[in-house]
Formats: sequence, structure tokens, C-alpha cells
Amino acid sequence: MNALRLSSLAIVLAAIGLTACTSNGNYATTNHQRHRAAAMDSDTAARVKAMIQVDERITLRKTVSVNFKNGVAELLGEARNSEERALAQEIALRTPGVRQVSNLITLR
Repeated sequence: MNALRLSSLAIVLAAIGLTACTSNGNYATTNHQRHRAAAMDSDTAARVKAMIQVDERITLRKTVSVNFKNGVAELLGEARNSEERALAQEIALRTPGVRQVSNLITLR
């Protein structure tokens, strides 16, 4: 009976070691969960980009690209002035899921 308990304990401990932490701090135990977390990051990046591209106050909005991971949106591209750059950051921060913005937009 002790051998059975030991082998059961070994199986449980091995299963715990196979879990992986996702970018948002949750534990994903399957490939499906890991792919779902990546898809959610991609979706958030697309939403940020779409919100920036529809704002006509940003003249070079088509040059902006967005990366998203761990709640941080990274903005890349060009703006004509610092106001447009700040506006793109504001828009990104208003997007659900975005906790922080790394604004790497350069001025043309």
C-alpha cells in the first residue's frame, strides 16, 4: 500500500512540474491554453492598432504598429509632432487589457 501511495505522489508532483506560467501570470497547463493566451495578446494588439488608425487627428497613423505582451502595448512608427505621439499613447491606454504603454513612436 505504501508503494502505491508513493507512486501516486510522484505522479502528482510530476504533473505540477509540467505547468507553465503565461505572460499574464496565469498558469497554462495545455498547449491550447498557451495558444489562447497568445491569441488574446494578438487580439489586444489589433484592437489598439485599429483604434489608432481610425483617429484622424494622427496624420501618420498608418505607420503605427503595435506589439502587446504582459499587459504592455509597445507602439512603433512615426508621428508629426509630440501631440500626435501622446494621443496615440492615450488611445492605447484606453484600450481594455492595456495596463501600460511603451511609446517608441519617433517624430518625423
